[in-house]
Amino acid sequence: MNILRNELVMLWDVTCPKCGSEILNKNGKYRSRQRFVCLDCGHSFTTYSQSILDSTKLPESIWEKIIRGIISEKTLRTISDDTDVSLISISKIRRNILSVLYPLNRFTKEFGEYYYDPEETSSYFIPDKEEKNVYYLEYRKDLMIVFMRYHKHMFVSNSLEKKKMCYLMSCGYYPRLTFVPMDDNDDPEADDYIACLSAFLKTFRGIKYDLVGKYCNFFDFKRYLSDDELYQLIVSEISKYKKGNG
Repeated sequence: MNILRNELVMLWDVTCPKCGSEILNKNGKYRSRQRFVCLDCGHSFTTYSQSILDSTKLPESIWEKIIRGIISEKTLRTISDDTDVSLISISKIRRNILSVLYPLNRFTKEFGEYYYDPEETSSYFIPDKEEKNVYYLEYRKDLMIVFMRYHKHMFVSNSLEKKKMCYLMSCGYYPRLTFVPMDDNDDPEADDYIACLSAFLKTFRGIKYDLVGKYCNFFDFKRYLSDDELYQLIVSEISKYKKGNG
């Protein structure tokens, strides 16, 4: 599956990333990529501008090895040795791949569908929506892992600051959700899920505070997709994701 060849090169497929204008001209090539210039604001860009692929010099075969190595949970050192790419670069690429997947986080979507504010008519709330449990576990001081059932035997997760978790439990905007500490849990499937997630997180040393939720999300995709399906998902998203989006 192509990683570097999905570039948009036709004027009518492209808008300026700075001002949104569709009034563009082609403006030569940069590293064999079509550049465009916006006739409204003068901004020059390629369709990879601000994306993870913006300044890459790696060939597609190396990108594939790196992505598949990350999916199979190879160590950064092993991937670096296999691809002859620096350890620092491999680490950055792994963080970027986690960021690429994070906007697709299913916990955020599922949890958000239970929000209800009686004074806000735009609340996305179905009165007869089934009640659900939201399980939580203290992962670190001031940081919780939260998860809930998505479909029959499928759970999805994220991380939340303890202060935010306390607010969500007390705000009253989630009347059909019951917040259950894992110490009080009696669902064996939930026990199995959090045990597997905890073991997965322990395989990565010193996960930074702001990356825990992204690793939880990565675990969910690995749990419910095949390696090939996850690879295809990453490839389809990688050129669309813009740095700073998450």
